[in-house]
Amino acid sequence: MAEAVRLAVRFLDNVVDLTKHPTPEIEEMTLKTRRVGLGVMGLADMLYALRVPYNSEEGFETISSVMEFIAYHAVGASAELAVERGAFPVFRDSGWARGRLPFPGVYGNRRRRLDWDGLARVASKGMRNSHLLTVAPTGSISMLADVSSGLETQFALVYRKEVAAGVFYYVDAEFERCLLESGLPREPVLRRVAENGGSVQGVEGLPEWWSRVFVTALDIPWWDHLRAQHEVQMWVDASVSKTINMPSWVSVEDVLRVFIAAHRLGLKGVTVYRDGSKAAQVLVTPTQRLGRYAASVSNNTVELLRRLGVEVEGPRPEHPAAAPPVYETCPVCGGKHLRYQEGCVTCLDCGWSSCVIA
Repeated sequence: MAEAVRLAVRFLDNVVDLTKHPTPEIEEMTLKTRRVGLGVMGLADMLYALRVPYNSEEGFETISSVMEFIAYHAVGASAELAVERGAFPVFRDSGWARGRLPFPGVYGNRRRRLDWDGLARVASKGMRNSHLLTVAPTGSISMLADVSSGLETQFALVYRKEVAAGVFYYVDAEFERCLLESGLPREPVLRRVAENGGSVQGVEGLPEWWSRVFVTALDIPWWDHLRAQHEVQMWVDASVSKTINMPSWVSVEDVLRVFIAAHRLGLKGVTVYRDGSKAAQVLVTPTQRLGRYAASVSNNTVELLRRLGVEVEGPRPEHPAAAPPVYETCPVCGGKHLRYQEGCVTCLDCGWSSCVIA
C-alpha cells in the first residue's frame, strides 16, 4: 500500500500540471498550492474480508490505522517530490514550514502508530502539495471497480435486476465469496437477502456472525456512521464525503442531532438521506426495509457524543413497514434500479449518475 500511495501522489501531482484551467485566476491559485486529493474506496469490503464488523471498536480502529498509514506515506511522497521538483510556491507561508501537520489525529490524546515527529521535520523542509487527502463521492467509479464506495459500508449486499432473459443479482464480491465458502445454496440465499432489502439482518438459516459482519448502510445507527467519518477525518487534511442513511421513521429531531453531532466532532461533507423523503422514492432494493439496526457494540461512540452534549437513542429493534414506495426510473435507460448514496443518484443498469454535491 505504501508504494501504491507513493505512485498515486506522483500521478496526481502530474495532473496538476497537465490540467487545462478555465480561467487564469484558477490556474494561478492551483499552481500556487498544488492541492491534490488522494482518496479511498473499498474500506467496507476490506472489513468484510477481515470478518470485522464495521460498527465495532475493532472496525473503527482498523479504519483509523489504514487512514493514518495512507496519510503518513502521502506526506512522505510529497516531501520526496519537493526535493525533485520544488515545493509549492507558497510553502513558506504554510503550517508545513513551521512543522505543523494538518491532521487532527497527530495531536491530542490519540494513539499514533507511526513516527509523525520525524516526518514533520522532513516535511518542514519542503512539500510539493499543500493538501493531499480527501474522501470524495465515488459512487460510479466504485461500481466500475466492484468495491464499496469511499468509506461507506455497502448500501445493499444484493441488488436484483429483472430483464427479458430472467432475474439476475448484483452481489457484493466479499459476501458472494463468503456465501460460496459456506456451501449454502447460492440462488435461494441471494433471493432471500434481496427480498430483505439487501440485508442479512433477520434472515433465518444464515450463520449468526453474518449479521454482525455483513452490515449495510441502514443496518447501522447514525452515530456509528458519524464515528466512522470521525476516524477517517482525523487523517484527512481536506473533507470527507459521508452519507448518513436513515430509515423513514426517524424524526426531525433525529436528523437535527446528526448535524449537531457532526459539527461538534469537526466533520465536513455530511449528507443525510432519510428513506422516503423524496417525492418520488429512489428505488435501491426490491423491497422496503423494516428498519432494523444491527447490534452496535461501539458503546465508546455513544459516550463520545454524550461528552460533546449530544444525546442518542438506543437502537429500535423493529418498526412498522413504510408505505409502498413510488419508484423513480432512470432518465437515460428507463431502468428502475437506482441507488442514492453520497449525495448522488446512480443507475445500476446503465451507470448514469447525478450528484447534489461534487
